[in-house]
Amino acid sequence: MDPGLLRTMLLARYRAARRTADLDRIEELDDAHLIVEAERSLGRPLQLNHLPVLVDVLREHWVPVMDDEDGRPVRVGQARARWRRLHPAHPLTPPTG
Repeated sequence: MDPGLLRTMLLARYRAARRTADLDRIEELDDAHLIVEAERSLGRPLQLNHLPVLVDVLREHWVPVMDDEDGRPVRVGQARARWRRLHPAHPLTPPTG
């Protein structure tokens, strides 16, 4: 697995769990220790209860750029923000704030 993606997944999980003391430690792990930490923290196979935190990380990694209606590249985060602005009452739009 891509070490950069793995590191981003762990950081997202620890931020969501408010484990701020672990963030610097994760940033400094080498690839071998990163894999061990990911297996311990996220599970192998990946535990499904982590998906709410990881879905945006995985989407940003796998689908980093898409085209808008005029064919111009748009980052996924921008497209998601635009969707939320256009569809604030839609059930798939998460609450803000």
